[in-house]
Amino acid sequence: MAAEIHSRPQSSRPVLLSKIEGHQDAVTAALLIPKEDGVITASEDRRVHSPVASRWKEQEAIEDHSYF
Repeated sequence: MAAEIHSRPQSSRPVLLSKIEGHQDAVTAALLIPKEDGVITASEDRRVHSPVASRWKEQEAIEDHSYF
């Protein structure tokens, strides 16, 4: 996952660095995995996605969890 840290903001508006796609409903949780350069997301569509942030490619989608 990429981020640039500046002592002063370059703009008063936020800048989108990357976008995760694949959920059909609102994302309710996200877990960053720094050593793997990844993120795991869960949403109200009852899906869990685990894309690798450096490639932004979906590695695995787990559907229809009853414990959400």
